[in-house]
Amino acid sequence: AFGQALAMAALGAFLAAWAQHKGWTYHVLPITLLGLGALTVAAARWADRALPEGRARASAPALALVAASAILVYQLRGGETPWREAAYYGETPGRLAEWLDRNAHGQPVLVLSPDIFPVYPALTYADARQMLHTMSTWTLQGFYRSCPAGEEPYRDPSTMRRSEYAVFHTVAESFALHPPAALVVARHANIPACGGRFDLLAYFARHPLFGETLERYAPAGEIDGYRLFVRRH
Repeated sequence: AFGQALAMAALGAFLAAWAQHKGWTYHVLPITLLGLGALTVAAARWADRALPEGRARASAPALALVAASAILVYQLRGGETPWREAAYYGETPGRLAEWLDRNAHGQPVLVLSPDIFPVYPALTYADARQMLHTMSTWTLQGFYRSCPAGEEPYRDPSTMRRSEYAVFHTVAESFALHPPAALVVARHANIPACGGRFDLLAYFARHPLFGETLERYAPAGEIDGYRLFVRRH
């Protein structure tokens, strides 16, 4: 019954991950854990039936070690641990976290990016606070599922829907009223309809409040497609 319960739980985890269609590794993790647990329990029950009782008891520690080792090898072969941890400081999130820690530790930062990773955990490890009201610029991806006709891939503020203008104005207003210690802007906006023409910095810089405040910032380099700016003192 325990093995059956684990198998049903693994099936439920699979259906939940399939329904979301996101593909994040933490959605796969419950399937892996529950599925491997069900297989291990099933294998243990088979060994109990196939071997004489005395031999089964004597073999149990060795069989448990083999099962645990097999699961470990499977996870190391296809998983992210410990490779991601070992390479963290040389990869994008570690380098971003180091830069933020040095230039904006414990302070507000405006990050304009469609990404969750590597913005997080870089902000978290630098103890910095994201000024954007959403975790990313995903709202713009919704507004620009189709690209406007013309030379510029941005709508004029006068033609924006109320929802888009609210984002456009709120970001600019917050940036102007409470200038953060640093500004980080991704070069890619992840708006396929506009190709590579959509520039997040140029989009918001059209707002007078954002454009004027941006003049108070100095370029400080780039890390793997993330443009870095620091506020002039």
